[in-house]
Amino acid sequence: MKFLHCSDLHIGRKLHGYSMIDDQRDILEKMCAIAREKGVDAVLIAGDVYDTAMPNEDAVNLLDWFLTELSTFCKVYMIAGNHDSVERLSFAKEILSRQNVFVTGRYSGKAERFDLEDPFGPLSIFILPYTKTSTVRRWCRDNGADADAIDGPDAAFALTMANTGADPGARNILVAHEFVTGKDIELSRSDSEMTMLPSVGGADCISSKLLEPFDYVALGHIHRPQRAGRDTVLYCGSPLKYSESEIDDEKHAVIVEVRGKGDVSVETVPLVPKRRMVRLTGTIEEILSRKDAYGDEYVLAELTEPADKATDRLAEVYRVLGVKRLYDRGRADTTGLEASVAEIRAIPPQELFARFFEERTGEPLSEYQKKVLDDVVESLGRGQQ
Repeated sequence: MKFLHCSDLHIGRKLHGYSMIDDQRDILEKMCAIAREKGVDAVLIAGDVYDTAMPNEDAVNLLDWFLTELSTFCKVYMIAGNHDSVERLSFAKEILSRQNVFVTGRYSGKAERFDLEDPFGPLSIFILPYTKTSTVRRWCRDNGADADAIDGPDAAFALTMANTGADPGARNILVAHEFVTGKDIELSRSDSEMTMLPSVGGADCISSKLLEPFDYVALGHIHRPQRAGRDTVLYCGSPLKYSESEIDDEKHAVIVEVRGKGDVSVETVPLVPKRRMVRLTGTIEEILSRKDAYGDEYVLAELTEPADKATDRLAEVYRVLGVKRLYDRGRADTTGLEASVAEIRAIPPQELFARFFEERTGEPLSEYQKKVLDDVVESLGRGQQ
């Protein structure tokens, strides 16, 4: 049986104020084409379907199109991530299931199970929405179970798996939206993930050993594609780059084929975006002169000399993600790793903000902006007295 594993679509996202809805439609069309070409039996969508809990009309319409298109040739199994509204994502759940689109948003004490069969025999797909320890404790209290026994994420996940009842000897697939930790697992996150990555043993992490009953685990939550303990426990990553920290990342679709028990192969297919995210370095004139090659792209500009109204001038040609100064590095750089906490605390807040503002925009604060900033800092100081 063959699957396309995707996650972290973040439909409706804006990147530095630029709507990405056209980019997202383009990449979802390409994912549909890949799913058709590869002859997948189902698409597994591992959470963060929308970018916000209250998606706009364009985002809802795009997801409507995507699910409708997929349902014409395969099944869909979709879960809610931490960005999704349980109620909105689960709307018309029963009706959708009649069209082979299966959605789970609200935690019900266990993963929802779907039994399939192919020439190798039975295969079960388990879908589990984003779940916190507090969610499981609340479920325990509401259902007469011992909430005090849930002393952390492993206990919460273990209870969920016990209630789920997956047979370790059978062929099982899990779709989940979680952080996974364990020996030799170092997860690499990007700036586009709103949730801070916890340390090993942190409040939101589950141990990889709890995933042993599953032949393949389709994970969402982290935007960089990576394995989590073994080759068949994977974060497929987001289909598009959602921050400058991902500028050098490669995005791809993940095709999973499950044959006999424990016999799983994974193939990746490159995803080419409608607009690239590029880093352009040079003077303002040098960067502007490259508009024929990079016009309308998402651009991180790195200026090698000062320029007036750099951001405005670049925005006339490019979709500007930011402007970094590679000149005038003599002063303490509070955005770099070399700046200590003590050094940062010693800098007046107005100066610290002014440096940050100029680092991000390529332009200094105006006199009016400085006055507004002074008034804000003064009012905060009065509030602490």
